[in-house]
Amino acid sequence: MSLTLISCNGYSAKDLTGNTVPLRSRSPDEQRLKAMKTAMVALAQKFPTDEEMSMAATQEGYEQVIRSILDSDNFKTAVQLTSMNDFEMGGTSGGINYSEPANLAAYLITNNEDYRQILTADYCVDDQLKKINCSSFSTPALAQANAAGAITTRGFLEKWQAAFNFRRVSKVFEVFACSEYPDKSDEGLLPEQLPGTLKTFACQDCVPKCYDCHKTMNSRATLFYTFDRKGFYNPNPNPNPNAGEITVTDTNKASTTKDIVADGVSATYKGTNVASLREYAGLFSQTQQFRNCVTQRVVGRLFGLDHDKPLPESMTHFYMDLEADQFKLKDFIFRVVTSKEFLNR
Repeated sequence: MSLTLISCNGYSAKDLTGNTVPLRSRSPDEQRLKAMKTAMVALAQKFPTDEEMSMAATQEGYEQVIRSILDSDNFKTAVQLTSMNDFEMGGTSGGINYSEPANLAAYLITNNEDYRQILTADYCVDDQLKKINCSSFSTPALAQANAAGAITTRGFLEKWQAAFNFRRVSKVFEVFACSEYPDKSDEGLLPEQLPGTLKTFACQDCVPKCYDCHKTMNSRATLFYTFDRKGFYNPNPNPNPNAGEITVTDTNKASTTKDIVADGVSATYKGTNVASLREYAGLFSQTQQFRNCVTQRVVGRLFGLDHDKPLPESMTHFYMDLEADQFKLKDFIFRVVTSKEFLNR
């Protein structure tokens, strides 16, 4: 029986039934050259030069080119742009630099520092990737005591301000857990610890079930009440909602933490009392959720996978690899693009 081929790329073909028919395998040299093109576009947003392609003919040369990419200005720019996309903000408007969250990410990545500082840093980073004092704090001492990396930059705080601080809380979870609420890893507060006054926060027979989200969301939202709607650390905001400082309800009235948690209830995170946003963010940065999300964003971008889905079974070792690299993303990226999975993709 003869085989009729309807498409061919030199390595495989499809017959009339749509089945893939292997013709020949790529040689190791061909695999590296293909990997080089993919890595260059992903990491530097450009195509490799003829010289770089020539160097990639050997494994040693390939690794040398990858190292040079990771030390290049193109890589810095690419990381800033992709980080802006992750944070959904960038540029300057109204005196606020909305690029600061992405700048911090780019600074940590390009300087090969522990990326968990994205939630613990007490400094900000300008567009030239230089450390600066955070405009959200009036003094460096206040930043040292209360800053929580990207999520206490003025841009992040101002952009995601909304009733009860719920948007701020949900955006933190979306960016750093690669998920929407509910947070199934945290038992959260009991129904009686939620007030249920302005909203039926404790409702368990609703569709969707309000309690599933609010048992953790409300507790965390209280921690943002010390940051005003203009993006400043401000434990004593102007009580007039029209002044644009104090947290508001969904009807634009002045809000206090008693609106979202019962009187006397303290904020908790996975059973641990947390006194500040900085404490919560520090604990969050040590979780498997955070580790998995960072891994999925890096690996997903290089392999064309969705960051909000677990990695395929054959790639799950990358989760532990990130820990082995101590969350130093430049080292981790090098590991990924020189892995057998990337070279054989």
